[in-house]
Amino acid sequence: AWDFHGRRLDLDPNPGLTGVWLEQSGGFPRTKSPPAVLTDLDGNGRLDLVTSSIDDRGYFMTDPYSFSKGRYSLYAWELPAPHVASNMVWAAYQRGPQHTGYLASPARTNLPPAILEVPSQTIAVGGRFFPISLLQYVADPDHPITGITWRVEGTVELRATIEPGAVLRIETPGPAWAGAETLVLVAQDPEGAEARRAVVFAAVPGYQPPRAVADEFRLPEDTAIELDLLANDTHPLALPFRLASFSRPLAGALTRSADGRLLYAPQPDYFGPDAFPYLVADEEGGMALGEVQLTIEPVPDPPSPQDDHVITDEDTPVEIRFLENDTDPDGEPLAPVSIGRPLHGQVTAGNDPNTLRYVPEPDWSGEDGFDYRVADPGGNEVSARVALRVKPVNDAPRAEDQGLTLNRNDQRDVFYRASDPDGDTLEFEIVDGPTQGELWTFPQLATYFPAKGFFGADHFTYRASDGKLTSRLATVTFNVLDANNPPKTKSITLTNKVDRPVTVTLAASDRDEDPVQFEIAVPPDHGTLAGEGSDYVYTPNPGFVG
Repeated sequence: AWDFHGRRLDLDPNPGLTGVWLEQSGGFPRTKSPPAVLTDLDGNGRLDLVTSSIDDRGYFMTDPYSFSKGRYSLYAWELPAPHVASNMVWAAYQRGPQHTGYLASPARTNLPPAILEVPSQTIAVGGRFFPISLLQYVADPDHPITGITWRVEGTVELRATIEPGAVLRIETPGPAWAGAETLVLVAQDPEGAEARRAVVFAAVPGYQPPRAVADEFRLPEDTAIELDLLANDTHPLALPFRLASFSRPLAGALTRSADGRLLYAPQPDYFGPDAFPYLVADEEGGMALGEVQLTIEPVPDPPSPQDDHVITDEDTPVEIRFLENDTDPDGEPLAPVSIGRPLHGQVTAGNDPNTLRYVPEPDWSGEDGFDYRVADPGGNEVSARVALRVKPVNDAPRAEDQGLTLNRNDQRDVFYRASDPDGDTLEFEIVDGPTQGELWTFPQLATYFPAKGFFGADHFTYRASDGKLTSRLATVTFNVLDANNPPKTKSITLTNKVDRPVTVTLAASDRDEDPVQFEIAVPPDHGTLAGEGSDYVYTPNPGFVG
């Protein structure tokens, strides 16, 4: 398959896919079926291969020999190929650039195993060849090495035996046998692919090679060790010798330093036996095989807790199975030791010992978290963290009731008391107005005017809105007192010439419309005031300006 730009698509990178199968009728025209179609049926972002069978039939040895099942089958396979919406022009996506209708599934190719270099062996006449663990010398990209079968070709006088566990033993025909044979080791994978490696086995009279003494090492789990393999090896002729090669251990890795020493590191968390052979050689062709036995002793491993990531909605508690993804390399049970405190909520024990209950602060949203420590029965403690994300949820505004007092025939401003947990801008709506007066409304306040002469109780209701949710109804209650309202005077400013009297008319108002009388409380400082009622004459002092 190709995209509409002509770029080829790998429908299945898994080399194990050889084809897709469907039930189909036999015969001549009945083998026809519509072309396969590539699409994304369920919208999950992966391609689906869709095809169908036509006129399925059944066949029998007796009459009727065939009959139509009257069934049409639809087949769909999901492929691990991504669906990119901008790249999917389906009319051009099907088939090849020439629109031939042919779609070939990528064929899987089995790769043969590989045999690593196996050291040849030379012994003195009457000696014994070193057994070879063949699993340490083979690799296979498609199959486990335990599935490899072995055979030996080329034996003439030597006897080759492959024991359980793929251990090769070579025996001479007798203690006086001398000579050399080249044997071919053949490794075959379960699908028949083979690899071959030639190895020479020889027995030489008077052969005096180095003597490789078996080494034994003990080390703790997860700890590397430096191996001096030649420390206990000798040479009967006192000739110098060296570490020529070494094979691969099964449960660890070897690296060689510049001075010829080996560093062995076991596999993580592995304990038990391991072994590998090594080859020492002198400068005159003498060689000897030695074996290294390693014992990796178990060490209590600390737990391996994994951080948890939890999402919940604002004002919504959540149960956290915080131990569910925590493991112990030794398979021991884990138990919580301590639980930290989040900054914006509370953590309590859940419904079972492996859960915690997190309750976020009211109306809070954002990032929160807490640490915890777990321990195994050996007392090893490790900490991990629970990361919490509290998603915001729109909260309704909150409006408050109010109680206000005023005199009859007066007025009172009312500021709406409301808040929004999310900080949204609020709008206000009067639901029921007062029955004993008027209410003038503005965006953030209202002014109440009781009816003339009314005293007693009155009220109105309002609610706040953030554009999505509204508050409960809030009530503003007025207590209108039957009390006399004091009159209110009006300030007067006059301008006059020097030494000229001016008439002053005092003004005042009274909400109860009571008659008003005036009294001069403080006389002028720079003149005289004469008159009565509301009419007075102000005469400034001679020459006064100010």
